[in-house]
Amino acid sequence: YRLQDWVRDHPHNIEVKNLQLILNNLDSVHERFQHLNELQSRQEQRYQQHIDNLNLYDDDIHDWHDLWLKLSQHLTPQSALFRHAVRIAFVFAVGYGISLLPFAQHGYWILLTSLFVCQMRYFATKSRLKMRTLGTILGVVLGIPLLYFVPSIEGQLLLTIIFGVCFFYLSSKKYAMATLMATLMVLLIFNLKGAGYAIILPRIIDTLIGCAIAWFAVSFIWPDWDFRNISNTIKKASDATLNYFDAICEQYQHGKNNSLAYRSARRTAHNAQTELANMISSLSTEPNPNPELVHHAFRYLVYSHSQLSYISALGSHRELVQDTQVLELMLWCQNTLNHVLLHQQALAELDIQQKLAEIKRLNAQETMSQNLHLVLKQISLLLETLPELLKLKTELLARDIK
Repeated sequence: YRLQDWVRDHPHNIEVKNLQLILNNLDSVHERFQHLNELQSRQEQRYQQHIDNLNLYDDDIHDWHDLWLKLSQHLTPQSALFRHAVRIAFVFAVGYGISLLPFAQHGYWILLTSLFVCQMRYFATKSRLKMRTLGTILGVVLGIPLLYFVPSIEGQLLLTIIFGVCFFYLSSKKYAMATLMATLMVLLIFNLKGAGYAIILPRIIDTLIGCAIAWFAVSFIWPDWDFRNISNTIKKASDATLNYFDAICEQYQHGKNNSLAYRSARRTAHNAQTELANMISSLSTEPNPNPELVHHAFRYLVYSHSQLSYISALGSHRELVQDTQVLELMLWCQNTLNHVLLHQQALAELDIQQKLAEIKRLNAQETMSQNLHLVLKQISLLLETLPELLKLKTELLARDIK
């Protein structure tokens, strides 16, 4: 007695209908993977489709206008890249100044440490700082007995090569281990020159100084929390999501197409959602985070992700809809989301309950196709989550925190 048999024997159960939609989706995914596997052997593509893909994904600089456009977008403290560039300049200036002092025998270590530790985001810098310090200290702790137990030049040369290879292999994967390998390699190299034990203390001091400079830069030079804007990021994500929904609704009215405008709206919506997730994730990593703000922000993120996933499901199954009742429900949902989330109009919860009841009534009809069942299900989910999404959004915006 298979799952498909049980679904077939209970055609009027709403849960069975939902399960059938899931099975259909899995079958569709399987067919798409099979289709992609067949296409791998074909290299020819239509020229227009190739041009559309270039238009969607091509962000390269082609002329002086593109170059100036890219530069002008970042010539402001509002740009994270600009703030990072200023911090790097500060880090290099301070590090170079300290390297000129008499005690800094290997001042370039300070510059290198600051360069590798100072990242664009506070959380990334804080994480790098911990890993750099830990890796250096562990490298020194392991390096001292290593110099004692491997006194031969041949053995130290072999270990230097091994640690050097490990450093380059781990530098982009496990930074703490890469720092450990680099420290061991440096100790062995200087020991071959006759100064292995003499550089242990300077190595630790220079690492701590470099980490301190990087930490100061990200904490006091235009820190991230002075430039994050919750309201603007939420508005941008809402705009992008609803523009994507508008593009989907248009295709339910006029038929499916995979135009550049549709794909651009889809990508913009997902990119804006990613930006929102990054901003909210950074709230908990800032110094002295606000627990209530973090809690409400993460709850809002969950509901925002859910709304986008429901809209994406509608996009995956978009087709021309002839049923006027279903189409009217979708357009009403579209208008409601736009009025409430974009134009700050009051939410009529009684109207939503009436529409949900209408959706339930339509779902009970035996003549309703499976694809229309899926459409109605996503519309009902959008409407059910809207009140809580709006409530969380209002609470976040009311705090007026940048």
